[in-house]
Amino acid sequence: MYILIFLALLVSLVGINIDRTPKYSKPPAQKPTAKVVPQPTSKVAIGDPNNILVVVNKKRPLPDGYAPTDLMGPLRSEAKKNLDSLISGANSSNVNLKIISGYRSQSSQATLYNSYVKRDGQAAADMYSARPGYSEHQTGLAIDLGNTNGSCDLEVCFENTTGGLWIKANVQNYGFIVRYPNGKTDITGYQYEPWHLRYVGIETAKAIYASGKTFEEYSGLPPAPNY
Repeated sequence: MYILIFLALLVSLVGINIDRTPKYSKPPAQKPTAKVVPQPTSKVAIGDPNNILVVVNKKRPLPDGYAPTDLMGPLRSEAKKNLDSLISGANSSNVNLKIISGYRSQSSQATLYNSYVKRDGQAAADMYSARPGYSEHQTGLAIDLGNTNGSCDLEVCFENTTGGLWIKANVQNYGFIVRYPNGKTDITGYQYEPWHLRYVGIETAKAIYASGKTFEEYSGLPPAPNY
């Protein structure tokens, strides 16, 4: 009896409520973390011919006589390994692709370009062939692909072949983009080439594919319709 009275007196003196439970304070809701999307490439990267993100177009030539030091046949080593995976991936989907053209030296490009100028005139040649020193093929990061049966090689109709359809839907997963998309000639400077792929790395390729932009637009560069 005396003990109960003593406890009641003690509680009233110190202000303790023995029936009070700790109040749960819910932490403030955290804002959802935005999905990380690769940002446009830096000016250092797009201007470095040894960087896989280098941008080469009619306004951005390569250093005179440039040649990559890590070529493995038609492409630089990293790009070649991913190209091998791309071709294997296509094969697993019963799509058979072949390499038509890869790395070209500046002198080889000059020979090719001059032959086109002689045949079609410079204005026409400039729409589908780069002048020497301005070709992506010289970087060792560009490749032209076709169907093994030769269907629509280097022609716009390639886009509707089995190879062209597979390329359009899948190459970003292997680090490649269709460099000269349809309807973007005023930006890239070249006619639509569904067979011409450019290696930029898997992360960047997926980001460019998702954005629907050209390499120029994604890199924050102005259009390059002419020299």
